[in-house]
Amino acid sequence: MATEQPSLAAHLQDIWQLTQRRYRDKKNWWTTLKLRRQFSLDFVSLNNVSVRIPSGQLPDCDSCLHICCTGKKSRVRLRLTDIASLVHLGHADAIDTSHPLPLAGDPKPHFLEQVMPHLRQDKTHTCVLLNEDRLCSIYPSWPLSCARYPYAFDADNKVIFWAKGCQSTKQVSLDDAPDSIRSISQAAIETYNQDVRDILMLHYAKDELREARFEEWVKIQP
Repeated sequence: MATEQPSLAAHLQDIWQLTQRRYRDKKNWWTTLKLRRQFSLDFVSLNNVSVRIPSGQLPDCDSCLHICCTGKKSRVRLRLTDIASLVHLGHADAIDTSHPLPLAGDPKPHFLEQVMPHLRQDKTHTCVLLNEDRLCSIYPSWPLSCARYPYAFDADNKVIFWAKGCQSTKQVSLDDAPDSIRSISQAAIETYNQDVRDILMLHYAKDELREARFEEWVKIQP
């Protein structure tokens, strides 16, 4: 009887455990030093950031007249954990591995923008995972960027703020607001922390990521 193969998510968890050991190993101090000169590798928690969301303000998705999942500027960058989830759900075809060249005058894209895939959009620049009712077909197993929107995290100033792209808001009672605001704020923090984990894994566990087939979707550097 054939044994069930470990999921991509299980592989990823093992790779992360291995990465942490290599990251802490004094033999890799030079690699760590070079990485820290390029990236901020400190994890953050909701307890040590400021949440600048007005009291009681939440996104009003039900009555919104816009679709935040469409438009050239609405490309959703995926994390390694997002890739594992999409593959598990049978939506590997929604992973877009193309990397359009930056326009003249645009700043050099962040390392993760250069190597990580995005959610695929159709010819109208609309996310291919939207259903006929213009709702996410994989909610609540959607990517981290979708889970935190419209909250965004300013890592330099340790501030969670409301993204300018969302104009649809509603006010709820203060009895209901704290839990909802905390939930989306936590998703914003997790999105940032996953970026840190991805950077570490992409530098300390390249071979293991290749063995787990992540090279099908991620530009793993030599």
